[in-house]
This record gives sequence, structure tokens and C-alpha cells, in this order.
Amino acid sequence: MSFISKLLFYVAASSIFLRPFVSYLAFPHEDYFLWLLLAFSATPFVIINKKRIKTNRFDLFFLLFGASIVLSLHTSANKLNSFRHLYLYSGCFIIFYFIRSCNEYQKRIILKTMLFSCFIICLYGIFQYLFGFRYVLELLREQDIIYPFAVEWLNRKRIFATFFSPNA
Repeated sequence: MSFISKLLFYVAASSIFLRPFVSYLAFPHEDYFLWLLLAFSATPFVIINKKRIKTNRFDLFFLLFGASIVLSLHTSANKLNSFRHLYLYSGCFIIFYFIRSCNEYQKRIILKTMLFSCFIICLYGIFQYLFGFRYVLELLREQDIIYPFAVEWLNRKRIFATFFSPNA
């Protein structure tokens, strides 16, 4: 594997690792940058590797997914806005074919990368459960902020910080 191919692979793997931590709602510019990073690393990687991708049963599901996106675009009331957000779904196709063009060793690296990302999110949830609620409640008291809904939600001790967006 050439240096450029390795570089593209690791850049794409890094963008996959960062994906859960960048929410479109909270960081729209960073989300777009992350998509560009994935698109301009994974797509050339697939082209450079020239691995023959054999069709399998998952292609049918991706074909249906693509058809539903096209149908959704066609029936949308605000077509321009829907078209502008199309990149959010195209990342799924890019990742799917990026992983299919990887060899077994690279697939294990991608899997470990994704699992490590999940592990960090779990640690964040555990931290919130053990320490986060207390700190936020203390902050609300110190600042004389009275939101009964927020206090009730925090007293329930249900972890929500990791689910601020569908990414996490």
C-alpha cells in the first residue's frame, strides 16, 4: 500500500473517530469540515485501491436508502434546503464504500477506532452520572437560577449529556 493510500486511510479513519463528537446542530461549520475531510480522503482511497467490490445483500438496503433520500428530496416542500443538507446522508454512502474497499487489517483498525470513540462517549456518560449532576445543580444554586424543570431532570440522574444529538 502506497504512502498516499495509507495517509488517506488514516485521515478517513480519524474523521470517522471524530464523527460522534461533532453535532451538526451545535457545530454546523465543523460538521461540514468533517464531512469534507471524509469525502476528500475516503473517496480517493476507494479510487486508488481499485478493490473490486462484489455486490451483496447489503447493497439492496443501500439502494433502498438512496431511493428514499431521492424520494424525500422530490417530495420536500423546501427542496433547496433539503438539497443543501444532502451531504449529511452522503457521508453514510462514503463510509459504507470506504469500509468495503478496505482489506481485513484496515477493517479491524476502523472497528477499533469506532469502538474507542464509543468508549470515550461511555466514559463521558459515566462522568456525568458520578459528578456532572452535582456540579450543574451547584451552579444553578450559586447563580440563583430557578428552573424547576431542570432541577427535576437533574435529580432524576438520567444521563443525557451523551445524547445531545443523534451523532453521539
